[in-house]
Amino acid sequence: MLRGLGLFYVPTLLGLAATIALLRRTHAVHLHHYFTAALLVPLTRFPGRVPAIWQGLLVGFHLQGVAIFGIEPLFHPIQAMPLTV
Repeated sequence: MLRGLGLFYVPTLLGLAATIALLRRTHAVHLHHYFTAALLVPLTRFPGRVPAIWQGLLVGFHLQGVAIFGIEPLFHPIQAMPLTV
């Protein structure tokens, strides 16, 4: 089971890190809670009540984020970012 998780997380996190590194000069990254929740769901595939509860919560976070905010991009062009004071 750990091998399967490694086969998912290693390429996913390396790809995300490489994309962030390649776009860091032109884009800002914002990992929305729906994306973060979706990344954590595979960790809940173990048997038992506690993983089932966490799976329900994470899927709920994912669906709530998408339903309320839509599928927002993870990378925003820097010049398009609103200035905050």
